Amino acid sequence: MRFKCLKATAFLLVVLHASLSFATGDFSSCPQFFAGGKSPIVAPRPTDRALCYDAFAVLHSGESKTSVFVAEKLNRAAIVGARLKVTSCAR
Repeated sequence: MRFKCLKATAFLLVVLHASLSFATGDFSSCPQFFAGGKSPIVAPRPTDRALCYDAFAVLHSGESKTSVFVAEKLNRAAIVGARLKVTSCAR
């Protein structure tokens, strides 16, 4: 059982790493998620990490192990598509 948990955790880390495009201090590789291409200004902390994914960006706190903020650019097609997925799952 323990081996399966370790194997699953390792797999998730590989998937996460593969989808991650940038993981340091700024969001210069994904300005498309922010108004005017500029991320919010927050007091820098040494444990914070800026993470850019395919569909969103996250400022992650290494202290609290939670997100400081999350940014996602939405459009009508994405919202309608999400509604259709939720509706089709309810059946």
